[in-house]
Amino acid sequence: MPITELFPEASPQVADRSLSLNLHKLSKIENSTAQSLRKFTKSIGDRRKDWNGQLLTIRANDLQFLALLLGIDESATLDYLAEAELLNA
Repeated sequence: MPITELFPEASPQVADRSLSLNLHKLSKIENSTAQSLRKFTKSIGDRRKDWNGQLLTIRANDLQFLALLLGIDESATLDYLAEAELLNA
């Protein structure tokens, strides 16, 4: 199976603009989804050597993996992040 089948093209919502996740707000949310998000963002920050701790830029492939982690599609993931007021666009 070609790798392109596993990872479709970037979501237009992410490809067309830069999205940042507010890590400070995320740290104040106490539920299982937020806990998964914190683990994910810590892993991404560690890989990028980004220790700002306040914001994390969400790249197209980050959104794809995050959607897989949460078990929802990319659009629903963006909706969740927006409803939780975690996005700084």
